[in-house]
Amino acid sequence: TSAPISPISFDSMRDLVSGFYGQLPGNAQSAWNQLDVHYQQRNGLQDYLSFWSSIESVSLLSVSPRDANSVVATLRYVLRDGRVDTENRWLSVVSKDGRQLIYDSERIGPA
Repeated sequence: TSAPISPISFDSMRDLVSGFYGQLPGNAQSAWNQLDVHYQQRNGLQDYLSFWSSIESVSLLSVSPRDANSVVATLRYVLRDGRVDTENRWLSVVSKDGRQLIYDSERIGPA
């Protein structure tokens, strides 16, 4: 039987998400290590790095609870070409070996 997913506190999920985006776009390789293998394999390192290389800056505007294992982040991206994009994105968190990692993430509808 698979181990039950234990709820992770909102504070710790918020801290993880905040720390993750705090490293971006400058330390994309380091932030990559905060992603669970599941999410890494779904995205691929090259696509991930090429996305972040197109971003001048990212601001985490807010983080709100979604459910026991995920949060919704509101993000504002400034792209290198000068465009600005704001999005809402959910991020789910998994706890592995005492570390918390971002397990999955998707944009939520048009921002």
